[in-house]
Amino acid sequence: MAYQTSLRERSTLDELMNRLTARIAVLQQPDARQKLNALLDAKGALTKRPNAGATY
Repeated sequence: MAYQTSLRERSTLDELMNRLTARIAVLQQPDARQKLNALLDAKGALTKRPNAGATY
């Protein structure tokens, strides 16, 4: 039982590490600073209107 819990925890930690590694890789791309600055400069303004209507 303890062995299964340990394997499950290890699997969960491995998945979290993979996600973190992927996020760090995105932040290390050459255009990451430019994209982040554009996001912050937008101050929440959308480039197009959201889709919402009678069916939403």
